[in-house]
Amino acid sequence: MKTGLIALAACSGTALSAASAPLENFWTRDTLGGDWGGSRTRLAEQGIVTELSTTGYYAGLLSGGAKDGDFEFGGRSDAFLH
Repeated sequence: MKTGLIALAACSGTALSAASAPLENFWTRDTLGGDWGGSRTRLAEQGIVTELSTTGYYAGLLSGGAKDGDFEFGGRSDAFLH
């Protein structure tokens, strides 16, 4: 995806400054929600930091029980404001 953006900018004759900066995407950014348009950084500079955490899982017996293959979903979510 990064390569395609750079090639597109080069072909259209636009400046490559925006394309040469690292692109933030779902897989490489530090937080799932990103920087919220700079709001997260501004809040952190004022001493307000938010943290959200979610864990989900399926649990059950594959075989050897009364309910073979009966899996249940469980999980937990935490929100912290520092």
